[in-house]
Amino acid sequence: MLLSYRESAANFVYRSGRQDLIERYVRPAVSGESFIGWAYSEGADPFSFNTTVHKVSGGCEINGKKLAVTGALGDGAFIVYGVNEEKNDLIAVIVERDDSALEITPIQTMGFRSMGVGRISLGHKIPMSY
Repeated sequence: MLLSYRESAANFVYRSGRQDLIERYVRPAVSGESFIGWAYSEGADPFSFNTTVHKVSGGCEINGKKLAVTGALGDGAFIVYGVNEEKNDLIAVIVERDDSALEITPIQTMGFRSMGVGRISLGHKIPMSY
């Protein structure tokens, strides 16, 4: 299940057609060096977002929390979804695990411990990876 989840994220980036993103994220995912995960929902309503993304000089400012992210404990990057409040657009941003704006907290689960579920908190400017 986790491999299918990670494959779909790598395929999503691959389908962007952007060679810079393919080289940085897809090639390592295909070779098993580093995986990409999804950080989408924030609760029970899959269309309600509190995470905000604003373009700023040299990157973007992202603020929010993703309460339960599958693969959070092992993925090298995440496709994080948020809204741009000015236009109310849904935006996907790639955030790397070692970015100082990202904090990952393990979540204890009753099952599926091998899924590496964690909470993600984001809170300041990151390099742009739209």
